Amino acid sequence: LGMLVVSGTLPGGPAFGRLNPGDIVVRVNGALTTRFVPLEDMLDKKVNSECKLQIVRNEKLMEISLRVDDLHRITPKTLLEVGGGIFNDLSYHQARNHNIPLNGAGVFVAKAGYMMAQAGLVTGTIIRGVDGQPTPDLNTFQEIMAKIPHAKKVALRVSHVINPRQEAIVIAQMDKKWFPMMRLDRNDRTGKWDSAHLLKDSDAKRLPSEAEVVQMNASGQPLSTIDADSWSYDPGKNDVERSVSRSLVAVRFAMPFLKDGLETRYYHGTGLVCDVENGLVVLDRNTIPTAIGDVYINFAGSVEIPAKVLFVHPVHNVSVIKYDPKHVKGLMVKAAEFEAIKEESQARVVRRAEDNKRELAFSDSNVIKNVTKMRKMGNPENNKSEDNKKVWVVGLSQDSRSGQRMVSRTGRVENHGQVMFQLPSPPRYQEQNVELLHVNGVPSSQAQDGVLVDDKSHKILGYWASFWVQMQRGHTQVFYGIPAYTIQDAVDKARQKLQKGEDSTLPSAAEGGKAGAQSSLSIRALGVELEKISLATAKELGVLGVANDLWLKSAIYLAMSKQTFPPSVFAVRRRWGGTDASKKLKDGDLLMAVNDEIVHSFRAAESSVERYTSGAERGEGAANGTVKCTIFRDGKEHDIEVKTADLSNSTMDDDIVLFGGASLQKPPFAACHQYGIPMEGVYVANFMKGSPAERYRLLPTSRIVEVDGKPTRDLDAFLSCVKDKADGTSIRMKIVTLQGHKRMITLKMDSYYWPTERIHDSERKGDWVRERI
Repeated sequence: LGMLVVSGTLPGGPAFGRLNPGDIVVRVNGALTTRFVPLEDMLDKKVNSECKLQIVRNEKLMEISLRVDDLHRITPKTLLEVGGGIFNDLSYHQARNHNIPLNGAGVFVAKAGYMMAQAGLVTGTIIRGVDGQPTPDLNTFQEIMAKIPHAKKVALRVSHVINPRQEAIVIAQMDKKWFPMMRLDRNDRTGKWDSAHLLKDSDAKRLPSEAEVVQMNASGQPLSTIDADSWSYDPGKNDVERSVSRSLVAVRFAMPFLKDGLETRYYHGTGLVCDVENGLVVLDRNTIPTAIGDVYINFAGSVEIPAKVLFVHPVHNVSVIKYDPKHVKGLMVKAAEFEAIKEESQARVVRRAEDNKRELAFSDSNVIKNVTKMRKMGNPENNKSEDNKKVWVVGLSQDSRSGQRMVSRTGRVENHGQVMFQLPSPPRYQEQNVELLHVNGVPSSQAQDGVLVDDKSHKILGYWASFWVQMQRGHTQVFYGIPAYTIQDAVDKARQKLQKGEDSTLPSAAEGGKAGAQSSLSIRALGVELEKISLATAKELGVLGVANDLWLKSAIYLAMSKQTFPPSVFAVRRRWGGTDASKKLKDGDLLMAVNDEIVHSFRAAESSVERYTSGAERGEGAANGTVKCTIFRDGKEHDIEVKTADLSNSTMDDDIVLFGGASLQKPPFAACHQYGIPMEGVYVANFMKGSPAERYRLLPTSRIVEVDGKPTRDLDAFLSCVKDKADGTSIRMKIVTLQGHKRMITLKMDSYYWPTERIHDSERKGDWVRERI
């Protein structure tokens, strides 16, 4: 026969200071008690009243009287949702497990959510104060948070249940834009949680402007009038760092909803200011992966302002964001200076009038002379390659709490080459069709982004970008240089988008502001992923001996002229789903020319397509975006007319529909080009735990193509099918997987907890709105 022994008491509870660990319980209300069940029964009968205990302490028999508290009263029955996080009063069980006083301990973070996770909070955090105001309970916390405007930064005093005596101060930024502020109270009569929106419709729609956000987070002082002693750019450790110090900024980006196969919500990186007048900053897509989210730029490690995503390149690892220049007028920001871009030698196939034979015509008359000279003399000293230049990789450290500083490493540009990445699963953005820069002396695994700066001229040669890479187990990031011409092309496209529909023109980045850019944004591509193959492989595939070896001769001449070895030709590695190329071309086709212009580099292929479809050099078929592709297939030459793919809105049309706990979107571009699926149906990007989407297996990467027998080609068609469905209604959906397998599922609507909502930017100006359907 055993006895019941006190193992511990809850600080602040009725037994605290009255019972001690090791006390032996003999009787409760006069009855001998040796088991838990009878003890619980007697305590239940004495809730909110006194209970007499007979105990043995230090071999002495004692009697004490204790008040029995109501466990239901100290179990949270109210939840508060703020910024995507869930908060409640500290529960009895958490207080007991971690020996924390129950009353006035603070607010428990049950789920950090979008807003609090950015501040570094995790589940189990206890919020003890907000901006110097104590938050002993949930009601006080709610009252304080309701008064804080959207985007206002607040200081939180926090600790964690594991170590409640260790406190810290963190900075959080209020969010009332992406997630509603709601209070949920348990209704024991209905068995549901009654919800109440704590923001008025007028407050939810009237969010602070960018200027107001800047002002309230700068203590009301206009940034243009900030005293010069209150900020300072890093002076740098060398001349190269000093030359770009005022052009580098630290950027942080947060996604409220996962999409496009992305696994994380929070990103940071080094941005390069390319246009001070219009406030344009360029980064990689591993920092700005999509258009939907919150962007903030930190200048000189001292001033942070909001920005908007202006352009995300659909093919290349480049994004452009925009800030309002007037907010940093007094900070002397400087636009980056790029190394002058040398025009590539072009080669065309022309037919002689006298005998209709084909021959090569080069845009640079010195190509043949250079090749002849190199064959006679080898690699002359006076004709050095662009490779092997001494460069610096310069970036900003990303410790926002302790402050950012400039970091740099030196090396030599080793070569321009293609990097082949493993196919990601699930599909997500991956670089293609570009020659990347390798720097000998700066390992690609070094976790630091930035810019490539020429050692002598101190001008920008490219952007040292982060690339997300799928591994056998998990993923990692590697770093390569993106050439300056790719960066400048993206900036030009961002400028075109900025002034689309306006009469004024903005200067071209490549032209240093001396000429105007086109006012309409156009991005067209052939619709294939290319890969380099050697001349030996091309000969084995039947190119040798055709047309007097014209194609291989052009590859050799251009490679020797530019000294980019080895010479190669290009093959179709993968076709993009839903494009004309997916129907007319085949994987493995050798792409020799576009409109008779030799394809001798990724840049040449891209430029040829854009020139012949944008109006710069309109040819036959250009009006509808068609180009002539000369290919080799099965040892034979073919001329095929291919309609190019319009990518102008492929990454910026980013509406999201929240349905049954799932995040739905249009099929991402990555899924189309990596798995060949068409841009049709509604793509399941993600689902939340415990939602109907999880329960009924509406799995990510699948596409909804029908609802109750009606086709759903896009989000609008899907919403028209489900918007009138009542709560509790069961709907049937046809699902198609990435591999093309079809199945039917039945999902029961739960509009009470999981309403259908749409997050959209109707005017495409970065002003996102969350709207219930």
